[in-house]
Amino acid sequence: MALPAPQFVMVHAVLGFASPVFSHGGRDDLFIQSVRPEFPQVMHRQQLPAEAPPPTPFLVLASTSSQLALSRAQADFEVRFYGDYLDDIERGVEYVERKLLTLLDGLNAVEIDTMTIGVVGTLNFPFNDADVEASGAAARAHILNTLLKTDVEPDHVQDAMAKLAIRVRDTYFVNLSVSNYESRVLERPVLPGMSYAIIRPWDGKLQETGIALTIDINNILEMRGSSDSEPPRVTSHGLRALTRLLREVAMKAGPKFVESGSVSVEDMVEVSVIQ
Repeated sequence: MALPAPQFVMVHAVLGFASPVFSHGGRDDLFIQSVRPEFPQVMHRQQLPAEAPPPTPFLVLASTSSQLALSRAQADFEVRFYGDYLDDIERGVEYVERKLLTLLDGLNAVEIDTMTIGVVGTLNFPFNDADVEASGAAARAHILNTLLKTDVEPDHVQDAMAKLAIRVRDTYFVNLSVSNYESRVLERPVLPGMSYAIIRPWDGKLQETGIALTIDINNILEMRGSSDSEPPRVTSHGLRALTRLLREVAMKAGPKFVESGSVSVEDMVEVSVIQ
């Protein structure tokens, strides 16, 4: 089955710190200054109480379409693509790499070491048939027949998912998850004095259905093989290797897996090596 061209919907990246990081006025100011070219807007800044959960952000910065949050445990970056970026995966990955390199430079400038890095990208293959319900059945049927090899009537299946976790160079886990998706549009008038509205999962008009590919790449495998005395650190070299791997999987290996169920691990190994 020939699939529609994928759209690069979003990327979420996490850099895990080697030790807990606490908000400090001077250090926060230096970090903000260091990353300002890519994250010019300070959206939120606060001093956290000691009992606050580690993932609670104390600093949130933003650019036009992306956001960066710092907590005691990690730095979170997220971007949702729109316009030309949706159809240009290579351009989207270049954007992500530029933002993450700036983030890493900012962390290095304030002497914050990072041990882990993970990047999750989402690609949608929208089925744009006139009959949206039929498109949803076609998406489920493709996953059932091509990836799961399961003889189940698609009309009786609500959701279907296939997942594969691959080891690359004893450094990266590459996780590929394929599932059907649907998006709905809800038009509801907002009345004076209404402070909230209850929205149920079945509300709204079904607008789009298709297949979603989630690509999760991280260096947890490298961490497992390291010693406690010399744990690995995320470097610009390693970051570029990871985004290069993301580009390969998003443009080639991932869509091939969605379309045929086959994956070339050798290609991933080759492309993740930066000389």
